[in-house]
Amino acid sequence: WTVRVRPIDASWGWSAPTPVTVAPGAGVRVRYDVQLLRGALRVLDATSGEALREHSIFLSTADGSLVRLSTNASGEVELTLPEGNYGLLAAPADGDWPFDTKDAAPFVWPAPPGAPLELRLTRAPKGG
Repeated sequence: WTVRVRPIDASWGWSAPTPVTVAPGAGVRVRYDVQLLRGALRVLDATSGEALREHSIFLSTADGSLVRLSTNASGEVELTLPEGNYGLLAAPADGDWPFDTKDAAPFVWPAPPGAPLELRLTRAPKGG
């Protein structure tokens, strides 16, 4: 079995590093400590380099889920995530879901200490 952990709000996902084997009719106890790391991500427009202030974005999680977030007035978003690889997409102007995640800007979490990690996003066209 593959063990995956996701909170009720689906704001992040984590997969155990190895599968768990369960014999027929048997039970297995497993315990995992999933450390959540807090930090900031600054989101910039890929063309102008300007902060995407109060802009809808989508976090692509390790399990393939999309989580809608918004940047603040400074173009930053606070994240609390397990260590791992993620992607970020700008929401289309009409706010629709971006169904193709291949263009997500990849990033590794946690962000380095100090200043927020900066990520440049191409604005999505209207209609995704």
